[in-house]
Amino acid sequence: MFFVFTAFAFLLVSVADESFKSPLSKEGMKALWELSKDCHKGLIRYPEFVNKSLEWINSPRDTPNAAVKIRSKVCVPKTMPEYDAIMSFFKGQFDRRRQKINSLGPGALFGCNGIVNNRRETKKCITVACLFRKKIR
Repeated sequence: MFFVFTAFAFLLVSVADESFKSPLSKEGMKALWELSKDCHKGLIRYPEFVNKSLEWINSPRDTPNAAVKIRSKVCVPKTMPEYDAIMSFFKGQFDRRRQKINSLGPGALFGCNGIVNNRRETKKCITVACLFRKKIR
């Protein structure tokens, strides 16, 4: 009986935690697009990587197959727009991988995604992930 109660309590906590999460806004996605394109002008958005990026955020142990991977999290005041938070706090992640992303060559594929967790009272936590690879021949 104790096991059933414990399992039920864990399930409730998990479901409650999910209710605080939401996808990035259009402005947040725009910021990821701009950071990616700033590293490599010839990138092509690859829908499969958009989906795999979200899967990677939700299951960090399931590392996707990509030449360059970016995954990071930041907590900011709830009043800060997602676009500003992403451009300010994740730019360094992209800058550190700029050379690797550029080396993927013309037509390289990429996909980014993110979630916002509003569970905290005064802050929101933004988690983003982006995947990059050479063009599929």
